[in-house]
Amino acid sequence: MPVSSTQRLFFTLTLQPTLARNIVHWRNQTFDVQRPARPTPATQLHLTLAFLGDTRPAQRDSLCRIAERLQNQPFSLTLDNLGHWPKAGIIWLGPRDSPRPLLALASALRAAAVRCGLPQPATPFSPHITLFRRAHHPLILPSQTPGWSVSFSHFSLYCSELTPRGSRYTELQRWSLGAPHAV
Repeated sequence: MPVSSTQRLFFTLTLQPTLARNIVHWRNQTFDVQRPARPTPATQLHLTLAFLGDTRPAQRDSLCRIAERLQNQPFSLTLDNLGHWPKAGIIWLGPRDSPRPLLALASALRAAAVRCGLPQPATPFSPHITLFRRAHHPLILPSQTPGWSVSFSHFSLYCSELTPRGSRYTELQRWSLGAPHAV
């Protein structure tokens, strides 16, 4: 199958631009992470619900139909936890406590991906926003975050295109939480 017939897709929760800029400002003031670590640009900060990988059009269409029928409530969470996965090279920001509607949404989307032939990791869902990539060296994390509270009323399907300058994300479709239809 030609590579051009697939898209690299993921379901995500997007951040309001003001919050994304505040996170980047705080990150830049807080962390002294050296190369090769690469900071995530404000426009790309998001919370991935399910990474789908290379997805054929028929799989994408099936996933969109499933997403359209999901009924989940809007929810809020507090970004009050930091972590570092040295092997993966990720420094992340996330919630200490994940609200049930978030976990249910991620679980439903991951299960839908599997039903559509897109394998999902066996590891439990760990909601996070990637602050840095390629951060493989040990470091000391700050003990506190500003503890931003963020509310989500929709989720989206995004396409990730790999370019020489990094990934470029494009929103393909968006669904409201609390209503079984696209917005």
